[in-house]
Amino acid sequence: MGWLEVYADRPAEAFGHFEHAMRLSPLDPMNFNNLVGMASAHQISGGYGASADLFLRALMERPSAFWIHRNLAPALLAAGRIDEAEVSKAALLKAYPDMTIRRYKEAMVFSPQALEGFSVYLRKLGIPEE
Repeated sequence: MGWLEVYADRPAEAFGHFEHAMRLSPLDPMNFNNLVGMASAHQISGGYGASADLFLRALMERPSAFWIHRNLAPALLAAGRIDEAEVSKAALLKAYPDMTIRRYKEAMVFSPQALEGFSVYLRKLGIPEE
């Protein structure tokens, strides 16, 4: 349910679902997905610092989940953490050298408003439109 709430731009409702899931199974090796969900909820609500911290924590739990950088890089930039955003962007482009904003939007299921909000920071990082 947490992800459905995130995709519907209801971050406040999403937090409870993700936190509940983590309480039910605190050692679950897939909990990094709950962290990404909470990070996404913060990102939608404009809590970019908290969002970036949770994305980073998720990456610490699952370093091979390079796809997290699609949202981490813009969250870091929005939080004013420019150097970290550039490092994240480099990791993103290393994993996905053909990344464009159009591909980002096609791959994600966030609302159009949320996608455009995230894309503002992808543009500032120099990710091409097409």
